[in-house]
Amino acid sequence: MTIEEKLNKLNINYEKVEHPTVYTVEAAKEKVPKIEGLGCKNLFFKTQKKELFLYTLPEDKQINLKSLSEQLQVTRFYFASSETLESVLGIIPGSVNPLAIMNDTESISTSK
Repeated sequence: MTIEEKLNKLNINYEKVEHPTVYTVEAAKEKVPKIEGLGCKNLFFKTQKKELFLYTLPEDKQINLKSLSEQLQVTRFYFASSETLESVLGIIPGSVNPLAIMNDTESISTSK
């Protein structure tokens, strides 16, 4: 089921904004139409123990992966591979977003 199908099924109103795949905040500012709200970046990580995390933060914030892993009391973070991203969330690099969690039907991603 696509995100649009799921939102429609739940009777959730939305506005779809299409844009090219982007990998950085700078590219998003350049290529994505301006929409109302806070800009954010979404990062998909795995740990040495193969735990998966989707982390969303404001676009102007930097992330310290070592500090974050210590705060969450998990082993070191790495960016998940494109294969993991596609198999778990059903999306490709450059399109990571919180709504993709709906594709994690086996609840592989970890939530803390």
